[in-house]
Amino acid sequence: MDGSEERLQFFSSMMKFYFKEKLIIVAIQNTDRDRDMMPLSVPSYPVAKPGADNFLLFIRDELIPEIENNNRTNRQRILCGQSLSAVFTLYTLLTQPQLFDCYIANSVGWYADMDSFFSPLVDKAFQNPDSYKDKRIFLANSENDSYDPRKEILKSMDEFSRKVREKLGSMLMYKYETYSKYGHVPYPAFYDAMKFILTDNKIK
Repeated sequence: MDGSEERLQFFSSMMKFYFKEKLIIVAIQNTDRDRDMMPLSVPSYPVAKPGADNFLLFIRDELIPEIENNNRTNRQRILCGQSLSAVFTLYTLLTQPQLFDCYIANSVGWYADMDSFFSPLVDKAFQNPDSYKDKRIFLANSENDSYDPRKEILKSMDEFSRKVREKLGSMLMYKYETYSKYGHVPYPAFYDAMKFILTDNKIK
C-alpha cells in the first residue's frame, strides 16, 4: 500500500477492529512520489521524470520476492493506493494485472489531458480478458473532490466502468463506488473495499 506511518496505523487499526483476516501490510515510502507513481507527464500534472514503470519493476522483481521468500504467505496479493498512488494502482492493473489478485484505488482516475494515454491503454488491456479472470477490484471517488472541479476524473471512471462491464463482464468481481459526503480520498472507501474483498466476496 501507499506508505506512511499514519496510513499504516490507520489500515492496521481498521483490520484489527473490523476484520478477522490476518494480512502482511507492506507500506512503501517514496523518496519521490511524483516520479514513482506517475507513468506520464501532462500539463494538468507535470512530472520531471515519470518513473512508474521502474517502480513497478522494483515491486515485481525485488519487493514481492523479498516478502514472499521471508514470510509465510498464501501468495495472494492486494495492491492498495490513494490519490496519486491510486493512479499507479490503476496503471498496474492495466499493464500487469497478473501481479496482484485484488486492486483497491481510492480517488482514482485521470484528467482530460491524460485520456490519450489511458484510454488506449484500457482498450489494449481489455483485449486479453483472461488476464482479469477472478480478480477483485474496488475503485472509489468523491463526487465533491476539490481536485476534480470539472468532474474530469469522475467522467474517466464512468467510462472505465462501462468498458469493464462491456469487455470483462462477470469474469471478475468489480465495484466502483462514489461518495457525496466526503472530499478527496473518501474515508469510508477503505473499509468498504476490504468488506467487498474479504467479506462479501471472500478470498479462498
